Amino acid sequence: MNNIYLIQNGDRKEIKFVSFSDGAENCVLPELFLGNVRLVVKVEDCTKDIMRMLIVKEALNAAGVSDVHLSLPYIPNARCDRRFNENESFPLKVFTKLINDCNFAKVTVCDSHSDTAIALLDRVEVITQEQGFSIMRAKIEKSIGTDYIICAPDLGATKKAEKVAFTAGKQLIQAYKHRDLSTGQIVSTYVPIDPILPGKDVLIVDDICDGGATFAYLAEELFNQNVNSVSLYVTHGIFAKGLEPLLNFNKIFVLHLNERYINERGIQLFNERQ
Repeated sequence: MNNIYLIQNGDRKEIKFVSFSDGAENCVLPELFLGNVRLVVKVEDCTKDIMRMLIVKEALNAAGVSDVHLSLPYIPNARCDRRFNENESFPLKVFTKLINDCNFAKVTVCDSHSDTAIALLDRVEVITQEQGFSIMRAKIEKSIGTDYIICAPDLGATKKAEKVAFTAGKQLIQAYKHRDLSTGQIVSTYVPIDPILPGKDVLIVDDICDGGATFAYLAEELFNQNVNSVSLYVTHGIFAKGLEPLLNFNKIFVLHLNERYINERGIQLFNERQ
């Protein structure tokens, strides 16, 4: 099934995309009745999926469907939320302008990496990290139990992790990252010695896992303090290097998975391997 589809009156309706020899595409809408419709875009290939979103919105407008609600779980340019250097673009500004120009009735996003994205979007509704965690909580606790503590992987994740910990009624511990400012690379992680850690199950909570190496370093640091298990919950899973970098984790939980690299079955098999 496509990662771009429509929902009307609770029913999922597939969109047919037609490709031409030069790589351009057109779309054919399913049968719809006049009224509101939700366009769901689960971005996997940013350039391709954004163009598909635009042509679908145009087709909906032409069909007389004016009340279109965009569901965009992952904002693909949220990490490019400024002009980092001279002679570079500001991708998030470009992307949000495209969304705003479509004049959606509402835009629902999930746990945006940057508050700048929320500020730039019109008529935006945000599903927060703690709301997303609440959706996944029963699945997580069925797998790792209810006696766990939550770890914020760096200072940038602290505020959101605090809210998740409060929602779950769990204790929060703080980890730290050290970055090489000349390259932008994470060079080390650090977890202060804490007497509560030995024998505990730890759940690291963050918004995005891309390559996964930094999380793996953090898990190693936690195991050095004799924790019982380390699991990961992220709102958005990309896993561009597969799941191999995360083999020292016990379990992985993802609210929104970009299936360009790893699919849901891959996550399931990872969690069943022990």
